[in-house]
Amino acid sequence: MLEKDLVQVFIHLLFCMSPTLPLSWLPLFLTLESENVQLLPLSAALIDSIVATGADERIWTYFPVNLCNQQKHADYLHKMLETMTVPLCMPFVIKEIWSGRTIGFTRLFNLDPRHLQCEIGSWLHPDYWSTGINREVKSLLLNFCFETLKTIRVQFRTDTRNIRSRMALEKLGAVYEGVVRCERILESGATRDAAFYSILESEWAQIRLNTGSKSGAVIFSPEPVIYPQVSFCP
Repeated sequence: MLEKDLVQVFIHLLFCMSPTLPLSWLPLFLTLESENVQLLPLSAALIDSIVATGADERIWTYFPVNLCNQQKHADYLHKMLETMTVPLCMPFVIKEIWSGRTIGFTRLFNLDPRHLQCEIGSWLHPDYWSTGINREVKSLLLNFCFETLKTIRVQFRTDTRNIRSRMALEKLGAVYEGVVRCERILESGATRDAAFYSILESEWAQIRLNTGSKSGAVIFSPEPVIYPQVSFCP
């Protein structure tokens, strides 16, 4: 059996297992790779590089929380590792292959095994805005969602004022679904409205064709990343 087939079987079993089964060893040691980027599973060893990349204020303009402070960002990521439930969240550090540089962060979250849905969120260092890297990262994740996780819907949300993000989602082929008003309270105490987009499994093949997206590779890391206090919760 090919490695790709093993991954698909593994994830399928994961999604179908009883929610009471402990899965602290889970498949977050998967690396996703395309021509220009690697998506490495978040681990404590990668936190310093990601917080250094995230120190640019421009990244956080439309985010609910400003993580440009490196200690605050490090604490946030360590807490994510300590309290994360799997497979409801799969965080990845984005690496540029040719330079080895950490250039951003992305995650699959709100994974719903019952209804076969999830959400993608990400950020990139401004040096990589409007370079095609965002599309490459999103395409890797979408292919993983639809081909391996067998999801039927992937969701995105962004601040309604974030025109750059919204244009990127529409250019990718995501369908605009509307605005949720006062979707959350920001760190500042203000509220934000969020624009919601999605891509369905039935739409993905045509979107991939239209955008020239490649499937990329799903690779087992040499050793699993061990996450403390992890369990599969319904």
